[in-house]
Amino acid sequence: MDLNELKTLAAKHFGIEVEKVSDAHVTAIKGIHDELVAKELPNADEATAHAKAIEQMEKDFEAEKAAKIEAERKLAEYKTKPPVDAHADDGVLGRIKSLPDIKTAVLDETEGEPDVRAFRRQWDILHTLTTVKGNFGPKGHMPVTQLAYWQKLREKFPALTDVIQKSIDTQTSGGGAEWAPTLYSTDLQQSVYDQTNVARQFTRVAAPAATWVLPFSPTGGSVYKAGETTTIDPAPFQETDPTSTAVTITAIKLMCRVAWSDETAEDSIISAAGLFQEHTSRLMAEAIDSAIMNGDTTATHFDTGMGYTSTSPESAFNGLRDIAKNGMSSSTDFAGTMTGDKVLALIDDGTAKFIGDPTKLIIFTSPKTRSKWFNLVDNATNKNPVFVRSTPMGDAQVAQGAFMDFYGTPVIPTSTISTTMASTGLWTSASTYTAIVWANKDCFLLTDRKELGSVLVDQPLLGLKNVLTSWRGSFNAMQGTTSATTYAGYGYDISTA
Repeated sequence: MDLNELKTLAAKHFGIEVEKVSDAHVTAIKGIHDELVAKELPNADEATAHAKAIEQMEKDFEAEKAAKIEAERKLAEYKTKPPVDAHADDGVLGRIKSLPDIKTAVLDETEGEPDVRAFRRQWDILHTLTTVKGNFGPKGHMPVTQLAYWQKLREKFPALTDVIQKSIDTQTSGGGAEWAPTLYSTDLQQSVYDQTNVARQFTRVAAPAATWVLPFSPTGGSVYKAGETTTIDPAPFQETDPTSTAVTITAIKLMCRVAWSDETAEDSIISAAGLFQEHTSRLMAEAIDSAIMNGDTTATHFDTGMGYTSTSPESAFNGLRDIAKNGMSSSTDFAGTMTGDKVLALIDDGTAKFIGDPTKLIIFTSPKTRSKWFNLVDNATNKNPVFVRSTPMGDAQVAQGAFMDFYGTPVIPTSTISTTMASTGLWTSASTYTAIVWANKDCFLLTDRKELGSVLVDQPLLGLKNVLTSWRGSFNAMQGTTSATTYAGYGYDISTA
């Protein structure tokens, strides 16, 4: 085989251009060729052996090239989707290899796979059960593997339970005998707001501290035309003086305690875990909604007939009715009937810049007033029907709980607005009147200092187990609450008889 043939084979074998073939490449190829020719010499002449050697080398080169391509393909596939254990669940849970992986699956709000959603529900139950207080293990926690529920979990999520089991060393102090999940999934944290009709209408943020100050400039200030700078010592731009202020936001804690009989067997407690989580979430959602709508922080609540006390959620912060009626003096007596012109006049009482965009406004009403909205007339004289829209609102507004559209503004039903008020718009005694509330949702802020959490506390000396569900947060008007700045209104004395 001459030098050119050797270079050609070397270029093909090593995947390089002929011009880049070195002496080392040629030497390697020649060695292979000579070895193959030597094998063929006993059974053929040199020419035949030479031809067969070249043919075999080409086959070997092609096989090696195909193997290399397949190896690269498998490597790329592995990097994009790591293989799962043979015994593991399919999908995301099958790729769980460590406790941090579990945390990621629990907190990933964008993860929508069915196995993850099922896992989150089981995780929430496991969390509750493993925080039972009493003489069950170090630091008052029941070791997770001692729960009868653990075996059920192992059957459904073997990958998950194997990781947890391997992370626990019961023979070593601090090795995990007291381990229990310390997180609630985003599903449970969000569930309280999914069940609200009032709270979820407003911007919601995490509070950085229990008490914090948010400065802003709600009013005042001017914009001026400015000329081009043409000298080295120009006059300063004309200044303006906005009216600055600040809002102090203080987190308030709401707590719900539900007691259970100690005679209930462990399996019964386990099956009830999801039930009481859902129940307390619903109670918390109703409490937050009522506080936002009916809150009053004065010593004597304005709804004197409701029996609210200093421990009622309705004393946590000032709500929409109080802010509109008592803070801004933005209220209208509907004199028994609700008509289109009265609703429009109530909204028109707002400051112009806060009522310009109807999509930023919301109207709250009792669910029992639907017939009044769908049979709304323009005024008490002409009584022309107001054609409210029940479908063109779009999916977003419907998802937020609206049942109709009033000239571009969604109407939200909420049971926190009573239908048995006095004609004064206050619940001083039972009667047959209700009210409506409108607000610019951008002018309020709902903050979470501590999202919803639940623990199960054991009291063996009392024969009780207690579910404690709590939330810390606040609801604040961000533009001040005076009649000079109006971004909410209260229409009352609407007869339900």
